[in-house]
Amino acid sequence: MIEKQRRIITICMVALGASLLCVPYLVNGHAMGYSLVGDPPHPRATLDMGRIVLEWVAIAFVGAVAWMTYGRP
Repeated sequence: MIEKQRRIITICMVALGASLLCVPYLVNGHAMGYSLVGDPPHPRATLDMGRIVLEWVAIAFVGAVAWMTYGRP
């Protein structure tokens, strides 16, 4: 694996970690914004899994495009 590929993977992993650390919340179907995983903004808040999955897909897509564009030996 070349240095560019390693850098792309590292950046994607850091972005995924950040998206897992600070997650979006919902209360009764309304977005409550982002907060740390163990500290929801409201007692009845639930994780917004739709936005979490969308973030993961977007990070994977950008990582794949970067890999194809810059990661070739």
